[in-house]
Amino acid sequence: ATGDAAARCKAKHLAFFEAKGLGIEDPVVREEVAALSREIGRQCANFERDINADTADVKLKRYELQGVPESLLDSLPSDDGGVTVKVSMKAPILTPVLQNA
Repeated sequence: ATGDAAARCKAKHLAFFEAKGLGIEDPVVREEVAALSREIGRQCANFERDINADTADVKLKRYELQGVPESLLDSLPSDDGGVTVKVSMKAPILTPVLQNA
């Protein structure tokens, strides 16, 4: 059993390194993959920064959010006594809404 776990662990790590391009023998291609990986990292960082800077929200009616925990809905701001709620684009709010609604 221990040998199986070690083999799975090794295979997983090798697959990770190969996905990063480290198994590519041609140095030109390996550098292209590395450059693309760096660019993807930059774009991901920019996306995260932009999402974190976004202050937008969406007003939704409670019935449109069926499946979202009531405790979350009750915590959201509302201008009309709870008939509609403001859902922000921030992960702590948006993630459970997307997962449950």
